[in-house]
Amino acid sequence: MAHILFLSDDKDICGIIESLLNRERNDIVISASDFQKVQALAQQQTPDLIILESTAHVFQDQSGFPVYHQLRTIESLKQVPILFWMVPNPSRANPEAQQLGVAGCVAMPSELQELLEARDVILAGGT
Repeated sequence: MAHILFLSDDKDICGIIESLLNRERNDIVISASDFQKVQALAQQQTPDLIILESTAHVFQDQSGFPVYHQLRTIESLKQVPILFWMVPNPSRANPEAQQLGVAGCVAMPSELQELLEARDVILAGGT
């Protein structure tokens, strides 16, 4: 069981991911759709993993790498691994993501099993 912070501005996707991770891995998943909520949640409990939907506009109408940089400004989140759930193709963004220290990238849409597998690898200490 892990505590996961899922960042998305799509309530349907939040529900799907929360249900999937809870059912398949018994994870506690908290979703956030704006940066103020992320900051408040980070003060309450540090997650084991952050999953960032790359198209989510959670910080001043920005998404993707700018949001990653903002997450890293929050002291309690500086060392938390971040998994990008990306559109359209993570392989194009992967060199930049690796350079930044992103823990992993999964294509979206993807089989949800891919997201579970990436979660498992990251939380086991791999990338």
